[in-house]
Amino acid sequence: MLPHLGQGANQAIEDAVALAVFLEGRNSGHVVDILRHYEAFRRERTDVVQAEARKNGLRYDSRYNDLRQRDQEIAGSAKFFRMWLYDYDVENAAIGYLSKV
Repeated sequence: MLPHLGQGANQAIEDAVALAVFLEGRNSGHVVDILRHYEAFRRERTDVVQAEARKNGLRYDSRYNDLRQRDQEIAGSAKFFRMWLYDYDVENAAIGYLSKV
């Protein structure tokens, strides 16, 4: 996880909570299947967080020909940070995912 969103430790905590939900009350004989579902569940979110961290790194490093573009991106990213990144409830998301598989 790139450092430009400050999400490395947070993603590890999300991983632990999700894994606990996936393993709770399950038979140890099903661990391989459980881990496949867990990976599929976490992959989409962590891919987006990693991609956004990369974009944020470019913003912080000001690797733009026109800094107005950077400033617009920073201003427009508030919704992503607030609603998608910071308000995410991994426990409820994991429970919801499991109810569909």
